[in-house]
Amino acid sequence: MIGLGVVLTYQEDRGRMTKQPGTKRFRALMVAVVSSAVAFVTPAVASAHPCHRTELETEHCYSIASWYMPSSGEEVRGAYAELETYYGEVPHFNEEFLTNELWVDFPSKSEAWVEAGIVFDGGRPGSPTNDEYFYARSYGPKQFMKYQNYDAGAPMYSWYGVYIDDPSLNGDWCITWKWDSKPDECFPSFPKTSKLLQTGLEDAGPSTRNNGRSVGWKQTMSGGWYKEWNDAGSEAEPFHESPTCINAPAPGYPVGSIAFSVPGC
Repeated sequence: MIGLGVVLTYQEDRGRMTKQPGTKRFRALMVAVVSSAVAFVTPAVASAHPCHRTELETEHCYSIASWYMPSSGEEVRGAYAELETYYGEVPHFNEEFLTNELWVDFPSKSEAWVEAGIVFDGGRPGSPTNDEYFYARSYGPKQFMKYQNYDAGAPMYSWYGVYIDDPSLNGDWCITWKWDSKPDECFPSFPKTSKLLQTGLEDAGPSTRNNGRSVGWKQTMSGGWYKEWNDAGSEAEPFHESPTCINAPAPGYPVGSIAFSVPGC
């Protein structure tokens, strides 16, 4: 189990915006997931780019894939992602951040979600290229809580995995890192199922740099795990906005994967 260097019992909503096909809905921190052994894009210079939003503003830039379940009978009980990040840098970490994460959303409740992954935000002072493991949840507006491990993060070019699921189908959604035998944290009083899973990059700053890949799975109500993001049943859609870049599927990987970077391709 990862020991948490710092636990923030409350933190102001960072103003994240969840992207759904055809809609925009406010959120607060997001998940990126990555996986592969070959770097996707390595920008040559750390030049400024048009995504000038900061963590204190309401809109950030995204490069993500979504399992979107619009029909009344579609729902899942969990998500899993394996991640591998190749590079991340946040030079102005007092005002900017970026994440590679996985999260589950509950569209029936405003700003309700659970997420986990890594964050680059200068948690270790003077280390703009260091990441930290984190997980977070939001029950609604101004009900956001983040747990961040300031002592440990994922090594670059190394696999890491995380489960976010409701194992008892009672509304208790749990975070479990791949290497742990039991949940690291569970959050009660959420809906028993999720209708929106998302994974990818969230970028909040004009000078950030990042690349990686994500491979994820959804857990159906019968308990099976599937990663057919782009088939008719899962209705997953890739989404990105300038200056981020996305490849779906990731080079060398089947459907159920994305590669992302910032700045662009």
